[in-house]
Amino acid sequence: MKKSSVVLLISDIAAIPVLFMLEKLSDLMLSQPKECPMVTLGGKCVTCGGTHFVNSLLNFRLGEAFSHNQFLFVLSVFLLISFVLLNLYLLFGFKRVKTVLQKLYSIPSLVIWLSAMLIFFLVRNIPLFELIIKQIF
Repeated sequence: MKKSSVVLLISDIAAIPVLFMLEKLSDLMLSQPKECPMVTLGGKCVTCGGTHFVNSLLNFRLGEAFSHNQFLFVLSVFLLISFVLLNLYLLFGFKRVKTVLQKLYSIPSLVIWLSAMLIFFLVRNIPLFELIIKQIF
């Protein structure tokens, strides 16, 4: 077994307690009453939506997670697929997977993701966009 495969296997196993800790931390953060300045001004706070998203996702409430933050939901699916592909490549040596990963993490791909994130976080505070999303979902 290659050294990179052993490191990947250890990181896969170590990710499990980290997910449990994240779930407990998000529960703790959501149980603390606080007033967010963004929400007070009528906008949507990035961190509040992210915390609710993480909590819903880790409790397998996928619809609720999607409603809290659509961009993070799509990004987490992308990262999950990337994680599976990376495991397939490093553990089993599939050469085609390496090509796919190189395309997924190329500079143009990362520019597209960053641009989409910026546009999403700007547009999501526009009331018309919020009304359209509520009508669809």
